[in-house]
Amino acid sequence: MLREVVQVADPALEQRIAVLERELRKAQAKITTLEGAGPKVEDVRRLQREVAGLREWRKEAREALTEHEHRLTAVYHRISEVNTEIATLAKSVAEYAGSRSWFG
Repeated sequence: MLREVVQVADPALEQRIAVLERELRKAQAKITTLEGAGPKVEDVRRLQREVAGLREWRKEAREALTEHEHRLTAVYHRISEVNTEIATLAKSVAEYAGSRSWFG
C-alpha cells in the first residue's frame, strides 16, 4: 500500500531512479568495453567518475524516496486515526439519536 502512495505522491522520483539505473548500466558497459579494447586511462577514469556521480545521485534519490515514504506513512497513520475517530463519533450520534424520542 505504501509503495502505491509513494507512486501517486511522487511518480517522477521512481522514474528518475529507473533512468539513473539505466545510465549506470550503460556507463558500466562502456567501462567493460573500454577495458577489453585497451582503453586510454583518461577515458576509464572519466567513466569511473561518471559512474560514481550516478551512484551518488541514485543514493540521494533513494534517500529522498525513503523520506517521502516516512512522511506518507505518518500521513497514512493520521488518516487511520481520523477515520477511527469519525467512526466512533458516528456511532455515538447513532446511539444518541436512537435514545431520543421524536415526541420528547
